[in-house]
Amino acid sequence: MGRKRSILSQCDGDYQHNKIMEMLVVKFLHQTLTDVIIPTFDIRLLQPISFSTLKAKRNASKVSWLSDNCIGTSAAPYYLPPYYFELHTSTGTKKFNLVDGVVAANIPTVLAICDVKKEISQNKGSPCLNSIDFSKFLVFFLGTGSSKRD
Repeated sequence: MGRKRSILSQCDGDYQHNKIMEMLVVKFLHQTLTDVIIPTFDIRLLQPISFSTLKAKRNASKVSWLSDNCIGTSAAPYYLPPYYFELHTSTGTKKFNLVDGVVAANIPTVLAICDVKKEISQNKGSPCLNSIDFSKFLVFFLGTGSSKRD
């Protein structure tokens, strides 16, 4: 897990990276107890990238460390440097340079919801999109800032 420090970032992110790796019980994305979608933005490819449990379970080349995905999506520009990691598979090596998904969408949750809709529409056994209870969705944010103390 190599990482280059950006001149423009406020800190190197080491504390945050260590804390995320320490707190995660599950090591790989495909091992999560529930299906998750993690929206990020790749600054080298200039496109949104989302990591999901379903993609990882279907395709071995999409299996990645959950900590890499969480660190990537929480790399808020200016505050933290982009997070670089490589995914090694039988078909080759894929390189990622990730920052917070907010770079791709003001509300990255929208990217995740779009992925859910796409998954459901591809699965013929799934209920109609109109009958999905979106109140059952759980949105979890990894914060990168701190509150002001008076």
